[in-house]
Amino acid sequence: MTRFIGFIAFTFYVVFAINTAAQEKVISYVNPMVGTKSMGHTFPGACSPFGLVQLSPDTEMIPHNINGKYQPDAYRYCAGYQYDDLTIVGFSHTHFNGTGHSDLGDVLIMPTVGRVQLDMGVAENPEDGYRSRFNHDNEYAEVGYYSVFLDDYNVKAELTATERTGVHRYTYPKGEGHIILDLAYGIYSYDGKVLMSNLRVEDEYTLTGYRITQGWSRMDYTYFAVKFSKPIKNYGCRNNDKPKYVGWWRKFNMQDNFPEMFGKKLTAFFTFDFEDGQPLEVKVALSPVDALGALNNMKVETGNKNFDQIKLEVQNKWEKELNVIRIKTDDERKKVFYTALYRTMINPSVYQDVDGRYRGIDHNMHQAEEGSANYTVFSVWDTYRAQHPLMNIIKRDYSKQFVSSMLNHYKQSPHGALPVWSHMGNENWCMIGYHSVSVVSDAIAKGVDIDKDLAMKACISSSNVLYYDGIKEYKEYSYLPLEYNGSSASITLEYAYDDWTISALAQRLGEPELIDEYEKRAYSYKNIFDPTLQLARPKDKAGKYKEPFDVLDTHNQGFIEGNSWNYSFYVPHDINGLVRLMGGKERFLQRLDSIFTMTLPAKYFEHTEDINEEGIMGNYVHGNEPSHHIAYLYAWTDEPWKAQPRLHEIMNKMYKNKPDGLCGNDDCGQMSAWYVFSSMGFYPVCPGTDQYVLGSPNAQETTINLENGNVFKIVSPQLTVKNIYVKSVRLNGTPYTKAYITHADIMNGGELFFEMSDKPNKGRRFNNNEKPYSLSKE
Repeated sequence: MTRFIGFIAFTFYVVFAINTAAQEKVISYVNPMVGTKSMGHTFPGACSPFGLVQLSPDTEMIPHNINGKYQPDAYRYCAGYQYDDLTIVGFSHTHFNGTGHSDLGDVLIMPTVGRVQLDMGVAENPEDGYRSRFNHDNEYAEVGYYSVFLDDYNVKAELTATERTGVHRYTYPKGEGHIILDLAYGIYSYDGKVLMSNLRVEDEYTLTGYRITQGWSRMDYTYFAVKFSKPIKNYGCRNNDKPKYVGWWRKFNMQDNFPEMFGKKLTAFFTFDFEDGQPLEVKVALSPVDALGALNNMKVETGNKNFDQIKLEVQNKWEKELNVIRIKTDDERKKVFYTALYRTMINPSVYQDVDGRYRGIDHNMHQAEEGSANYTVFSVWDTYRAQHPLMNIIKRDYSKQFVSSMLNHYKQSPHGALPVWSHMGNENWCMIGYHSVSVVSDAIAKGVDIDKDLAMKACISSSNVLYYDGIKEYKEYSYLPLEYNGSSASITLEYAYDDWTISALAQRLGEPELIDEYEKRAYSYKNIFDPTLQLARPKDKAGKYKEPFDVLDTHNQGFIEGNSWNYSFYVPHDINGLVRLMGGKERFLQRLDSIFTMTLPAKYFEHTEDINEEGIMGNYVHGNEPSHHIAYLYAWTDEPWKAQPRLHEIMNKMYKNKPDGLCGNDDCGQMSAWYVFSSMGFYPVCPGTDQYVLGSPNAQETTINLENGNVFKIVSPQLTVKNIYVKSVRLNGTPYTKAYITHADIMNGGELFFEMSDKPNKGRRFNNNEKPYSLSKE
């Protein structure tokens, strides 16, 4: 009898444990504060997956320039927020995730009490403006929700968001309180950035308006609608830009309770009664089309729902999206993993109204096809490497819409080009390459259903815009001479890879002439390798290598966001060819070892704004994207095991669950996508192939729940802090000897099993048929 009772108790315990695990929410492991300090440039506020709105606190506004002179401190505020700051200036509705240049910060709102102040003030004397002190002890962030207590006003601020609507809740002390609405505020602002703003009081609860800015996005139209849960008691505005002509508008006192407000430097206030002790809820919807679109977006997405209902809905959306991957590991690694996975699903951002209307890059209004959506924020130089390839596995429906949006961009472009770096209905031309061709080619290689003929035309056209970044000279010389661009070596290497992706696409579509043309262009990288240095080095149009030349310097040496060492490994499509240029197998292996172990003197990075010591291992720079694939290149050598400790060192040292937990800009999810892939145990070294190069997993079990209904598991039960070496691999129970798996292996479902050990298996080598793709044969 005693034993029977014990059995019942034991059974109850097991069932309880299983149920608890089954109910575990993955969103509880996401920490939106990661990367908000120092280099990450992330924001802690609320957003929906791939939403237009990112509602988040801003802690300072440093102008991008003053009278045309760049202000270096602006760089720290690419996301509007820095963890070390002591004051908050307000809550704006658009933010990039982790970029190294910036824009946005649209429609800033700040709750205040007491005297109405329309100036922001300064951090040293916050009482001279509308900003407020705050304390991290009273600040909280989770997926889809942010809250903070504003000390100077005794106001609790809470934020959540749908795809197109930011939702605020402010709990004021009893008495009167105000909402400041600043349409002059902006991230990377400067005098003259706001071309015009407008605000209308439609009724005692409703505002509409727009603002047009000229920043990184050359002409950004943001229409908005605001709905208050309490009636407006009083309102007014100030326009700090005095127009030279006002016509017969001079009849009115437009600063006091006048329902139409215009100006390039417009700040308004709205006063409410809080004697009833009830909080104020504020809904702010955005539209790229018009104010009616913003009102409709708000109606469809929020209706009569209150703050708590909307918060629950957005968190359920995130839970569904993040459940695409389930992992088993310790809590700390779960937090790092799910925070990274979360960051991969912030951008691109939907850029159309709920009725399908959107503003194209031609600034005409377009209607999206039924069942599809238009997206923006394509940081392609970063995201083609891993973020877009990750979507081709876990979010294929989204990937189809991203690529379709790129193809629409091409159709609307007067240049006949796919996006280089585009946002908010504008091409901003940031960085180098024409890497959207990689995104398109990779999507087709992975079986994403897009218009293949249109894709081919778009890729060919994008690679032949002769006035873009030296394409004319690149085609003429088969490399880009230094005279034509200060980043000529980087451009040559990246064009060569892009051209290979077009050749690979032509191969899939059966276009032999295009295969030959673009394969020839793909070999252009060879023309800038100095046989003496056995490293990439820019040349002039006469074929003379640059003199003087410093292989460790990132400035004025022909490279961008990297030095010659970093970029010399950037031939992802032809590693065998690269091995020969570096002097053969042994020399290549020595070079790989050296990049992780050599000393990079501080003078080479201490004055570079986008890199610090935390993002560097030897001369390997994880904080910038050109190095992201390098550790995986050991798969082409006779000592592939060497990648495994390097990968774990990067994963465990450069990704932390803390505000300064990122070693570089997250770059619209690329830095995070690298971690997601590497934690699973493989990485897309060469997007455009169907291969993922094997590494070493960082979780005991990873389950990918695929959209086609299949399940792919990566299992490494012996993984520990010491057991990071791969002894053997099995795929679906069968010994697996290749250095890579294919996309079909994943999509078909199954199990990838890693047998782990605390010692490297030096006998696990790959023959030529087992090594990953290379354009040249070994």
